[in-house]
Amino acid sequence: MAYSCGGDGGGDNPTPENKAPSIPVLINPINGTVCIDNSIAFKWELSTDPENDAIVYDVQIASDNSFSTILETFNQSNTTKEVGLDNGNVYYWRVKATDSKGNKSAFSTVYNFYTEAEANINQPPFSPVLSTPDMGVLITENSFSPSDTLNVVLEWTAEDPDNDALLFDVFLGESNPPTNKIATAHSDIKLEQTLNTATTYYWYIVAIDQPGDKTIGQVWSFKTD
Repeated sequence: MAYSCGGDGGGDNPTPENKAPSIPVLINPINGTVCIDNSIAFKWELSTDPENDAIVYDVQIASDNSFSTILETFNQSNTTKEVGLDNGNVYYWRVKATDSKGNKSAFSTVYNFYTEAEANINQPPFSPVLSTPDMGVLITENSFSPSDTLNVVLEWTAEDPDNDALLFDVFLGESNPPTNKIATAHSDIKLEQTLNTATTYYWYIVAIDQPGDKTIGQVWSFKTD
């Protein structure tokens, strides 16, 4: 007697995986701008969804670029929102998209802006932005000879709403947050350090403008191999 070695051919077709919407792109307010009016019209581009699901947007406005202090948050399907904010403050904002199946995009790039203060009042610097090493990256010796130390270049960018020249205090260490100040009133936006291998380092920048107003940046980290 002959028996079939194949299946019955009737298996269920797998349900296609639902995919998240695209990451929103911010339009207004432009990154690094000073807004004369404290009634701010936020605007971002429509996200696209692979399955054409309906999309809503989660918008966050914070007083710091790590979003540890969120001042305003709202959820809506439109891509514009007008919000009244206080004068004379730095703000940071970002948006993410969520489809009707609950799949979320990553947050957008973070934009910052300043609401204009009263005349003759100095505006503090924007929070420093990380350039290198990337957050959480593992730094290897590369072309360096094998040893217990390696050279690492710390680099960042920073802007000031009043276009003041900036100086930087640099903190670096193995604790989070670091308490060891490795540079005071540093005028450049990069600093080379010789560090131990097999170590996790934390660092942050304090930006200081000409009148002496300061902005403390968020803590960044990296590892050495």
